[in-house]
Amino acid sequence: WVGSTMIHLGDHNVPNALMFIDKYTQIPRILGPVVLCLDKLDECAAQSEASQKYIDSFGGVRQVRQIILADFFRHAFDGSG
Repeated sequence: WVGSTMIHLGDHNVPNALMFIDKYTQIPRILGPVVLCLDKLDECAAQSEASQKYIDSFGGVRQVRQIILADFFRHAFDGSG
């Protein structure tokens, strides 16, 4: 369903309160792993020379973060499920 700017419990935009609550409690479960991955990139790069070389092959930590975010936003909201 597509929400409206106002919350009207029981109308066609919000079928019931539980569906509304469930929809917005999903956000941390979706974004949590992505944020954790982005936060741990510096640590991962410093962990070993091999991981540093691998990350550098993509242009460094900053570039890897941009690649991950670009891929996430390209596919996370495309409606493919």
